[in-house]
Amino acid sequence: MSSPRTALGALTLAAALTATAVAGCGQTQTGPAGAVPASASSAVPSSATRTGNEEAARREAERLLALWTSPPGGTATTVRPDTLAGPAMGSPAVDSLIVVSRGWRVPMSMRRATEWVKGQAVEGLHLGEGSSAVSGPDGAEQVGYGFVGDVTSAAWQSATLQVGVGPDGASGSQMWVDAVVVWLDPAPARDEVTGERLRVAVAGNCPATDRGVVGVTATAGTPAGRMLPDGTPTVGLVCRWSGLNGASPLHLVTERRLDGTAAARLAAQVAAVPLGHVNGAIMHCPMDDGSAVLVALTYPGHGDANLWMTTTGCTRLTNGSITASNLTPDLLTPDQLTPDQLPLAHG
Repeated sequence: MSSPRTALGALTLAAALTATAVAGCGQTQTGPAGAVPASASSAVPSSATRTGNEEAARREAERLLALWTSPPGGTATTVRPDTLAGPAMGSPAVDSLIVVSRGWRVPMSMRRATEWVKGQAVEGLHLGEGSSAVSGPDGAEQVGYGFVGDVTSAAWQSATLQVGVGPDGASGSQMWVDAVVVWLDPAPARDEVTGERLRVAVAGNCPATDRGVVGVTATAGTPAGRMLPDGTPTVGLVCRWSGLNGASPLHLVTERRLDGTAAARLAAQVAAVPLGHVNGAIMHCPMDDGSAVLVALTYPGHGDANLWMTTTGCTRLTNGSITASNLTPDLLTPDQLTPDQLPLAHG
């Protein structure tokens, strides 16, 4: 049976500032797995709690399960067969997971039951593109489908309704429906990457290379759970280093200075980045060539704050204390900070 793994998407804040390179070596780190992601279009509210998010996810799972109609002639059962041992499209390998289930014995062949499933109109949901099948010596032992919807929440990362059909004797079937919701821990993940860290002043210049660098040092005075200090930055500096595939590997390729307008716009977009994360997940990252971007912003009364962004592989944004990873492209507003839209300061 297939178990597709997807992430929340690729972080595009760095790509919006500069073009990025692609390819390189792979890596593995924590992240969501086996789920169809909901759109994370807003940050988790500061009032959110781990318990509250888990409860919200359970309510959503129960709501999804209630949308499914009992199959014709179906008899409810609590004995789950080995052929339908788990969610039909695969259970995400995460700790922050809610699964609620119902099962029926159905007086239909697997073929008829499968066609009935595919023909169901579920309020607010649509049949996903993928399917699963497990074959045994005598033919198919399980087929499965996923139904997805447009309901989103800052409390969970993904919510799906998965339906599996397996044999029940010579002419009958069993049908199991699982509502699968991956909830988000609202506490930001800590930046625990080990290695050399930079601190760059806006009034200075970008280092010629970032070889060996894994991030930036934290800025004193930044509120807990926030990427940037209070207030509005007045100026900024953007440094971009090539990856291993560049003409000059791991060397500076862009140094751009931001005026107050551009610095404030960038800070506003960073403030909208969701910081909740999935607990205990494992994800295989795309290829990573080591490309990185550093942003330094000047805050009156706080000095210069630094942000570090990796732009390939398992993208992440960090201020040296907390990290946001694998964010969806739609986090940025339509007027993204593309190079030709940035009002740059001279010098």
